[in-house]
Amino acid sequence: MNTTPSPTSLPRIGIVVWLLLLGTCGLTRGVSEYSVTAIEPPPSIEAAQPSAFAAGASHLAYAWMMSEWRRPLGLLAALISLLLIWGGIRVARKSPDGRWWASQALLAKLALVTMEFGLQMRLAFAEKDTLYALARAVAEQSGAGSAKLSPAQHFGLICASFALSFAIGVAIFSYVLWRVRQEVPVHPDKGPRPT
Repeated sequence: MNTTPSPTSLPRIGIVVWLLLLGTCGLTRGVSEYSVTAIEPPPSIEAAQPSAFAAGASHLAYAWMMSEWRRPLGLLAALISLLLIWGGIRVARKSPDGRWWASQALLAKLALVTMEFGLQMRLAFAEKDTLYALARAVAEQSGAGSAKLSPAQHFGLICASFALSFAIGVAIFSYVLWRVRQEVPVHPDKGPRPT
């Protein structure tokens, strides 16, 4: 008796795992961002951080947590993540609408990642003067010889880290969307679409 799964069922298992994993992680993150209501400001950011980049990142993290956009985006992330989980369940059950649910949830997640990146960059540019001042303060405390990067270069590194995070998110969700559209049939009775 052969217990090896058929080749057409293997890709679907992988897609279901991706959808459920991304949905669970997104749901956890969304609920945590929505549920946090009050945050203590960090004591003397520039004194507590070893580098200007770390001080700027800590300041932006605090500014993001105090932002008016954090809680609505957390709620939206949780709802979209529930749709990802639902899409994964529908694909696993070979429902005729499984591909549609999974695709729509992934497209919504791509829109959310893009929106978060835009708001993070907007926040970074709104806090630019403070970030420059933090970089100068950390450089003064560390000594003049230890400052290898200018405040503008530290600001550029922070923006580049946001861009890298955005690119990774887009790559992951685009890849899973591509896999869903290639390997999940529109009608579950039929096999995967030929490549």
